[in-house]
Amino acid sequence: MKQNFLDLEENEIQSPPEPRKKKFSWRKLFIYLTVILILLVVVFLYDIISSGKSLSESLGQAGIWQQFRHLITSEERKISGEADDRINAIIMGIGGIEHEGPYLADTIIFASFKPSTKQVAMISIPRDFVAELPGFGWYKINSANAYSEAKNPGSGGEFTSQVVSKIFDLDVHYYITVDFKGFIEIIDDLGGVIINVERTFDDFKYPIPGMQTATTTLRYEHLHFDSGRQHMEGEEALRYARSRMADGVEGSDYARAKRQQNVIVAVKEKVFSWQTLVNPYRISRLMENLGNHIRTNAEVWEIYQVYQLAKDMPSEDISHFVLSDAPDNYLVPDITEDGAFVLRPKAGDYSQLRLLAQNIFELALDTVTESDKIENPSTSSGQEKPKIIAKNKLNLEIQNGTWTAGLAGQTLNKLEKQGFTVITVGNARTQDYDKTFIYDLSPQIEKDIYLEELENYFDVDISSSLPGWVKSSQYVNAASDILIILGSDYSY
Repeated sequence: MKQNFLDLEENEIQSPPEPRKKKFSWRKLFIYLTVILILLVVVFLYDIISSGKSLSESLGQAGIWQQFRHLITSEERKISGEADDRINAIIMGIGGIEHEGPYLADTIIFASFKPSTKQVAMISIPRDFVAELPGFGWYKINSANAYSEAKNPGSGGEFTSQVVSKIFDLDVHYYITVDFKGFIEIIDDLGGVIINVERTFDDFKYPIPGMQTATTTLRYEHLHFDSGRQHMEGEEALRYARSRMADGVEGSDYARAKRQQNVIVAVKEKVFSWQTLVNPYRISRLMENLGNHIRTNAEVWEIYQVYQLAKDMPSEDISHFVLSDAPDNYLVPDITEDGAFVLRPKAGDYSQLRLLAQNIFELALDTVTESDKIENPSTSSGQEKPKIIAKNKLNLEIQNGTWTAGLAGQTLNKLEKQGFTVITVGNARTQDYDKTFIYDLSPQIEKDIYLEELENYFDVDISSSLPGWVKSSQYVNAASDILIILGSDYSY
């Protein structure tokens, strides 16, 4: 005879069986109540985010059953971008009303999710990057949100989405904007996050809010972070993400952007954790802070669908890329007529950036990016084995250095038939090349067998060193692994 629940808890005499009555189960009741609670919290999410009202204000106004039915049937619909197997969004961090320049974007990250493979890729756009802001002119991209908010309050996220969409020539389906205070409170409400600090660093010039005009000793505070996995509350996580004057490698914009991406991943891990989903108080506080400090154009059922698609995605499948003015990256520094420091596309237009964004998932698997070098310094120093790349993932660029029309195009057809991928075809800077040259632009990638194949085909040796103009020229695609300049000694 089985014991009922009360017998197990109180160790009393067993009750006789009652075959016509079902036994009461506290365990099942708890599970049902938990599921209902989670669903109800999700139901109120859109109302809270879109209106900015607190949870208590929303309780009396939300159409519960209508939203509930909406949520139940959401799995039958696809969210924006899902049909194309690519969902794009921008994540922006702003100071908020308590900071100077409250609507300037301190952080802009372009994030893409590929449902079929559960891959996520993030591209950090530096605040000093110059972009065309429709209706305003060419300005630093961090001012896009501020200009739009000043003209039409509440429009900053949508406007910045349009700017980023034009840069990458990809639809930006969603935007998420969070201010510093919300960043802090959300992480605190989650009980903090676990972040893997990649290396120990000190920042002796972290600005103290409200002390911009004070003396040097009072204007800054000293930050110190030890390497390794550690628990951070909101304030500490914000300092870790915003530090820009650290000593050594961590003082670079690349490292700062990578830290910001790491914090986002840590928050994702905590939000999707079971401890968060079954904690009513934590969810309630999180929802209120979402409404007060976050703006997004995502509806409740879309958020739920993204959760369903991404909940089992391992963090290792998240790729990181940081746009910068490093020698092998996509931007170059410049000074405006007003003396301001800015970053511009190395190619002179958005072509290279578009190529990067549109192929980010493939590039993430096959190339070593600047952020990889920061994370693994030994990669660029030769202490680790170079990364091997597949032939069809090797990016070739062909430039015609002769006056023979169509030479590069005909060469493209022949190389593609041999399994190579040619991403750029065009004319060289001049058409007076007597000899064909082949330059290896990505020596960190192991591809000797393919270089030998190209040497045999063109009957030339791969150049062991790169001319200065190849390293810095705007005429070379930054995504190219091999540059081929056809000379008059070559005929197809």
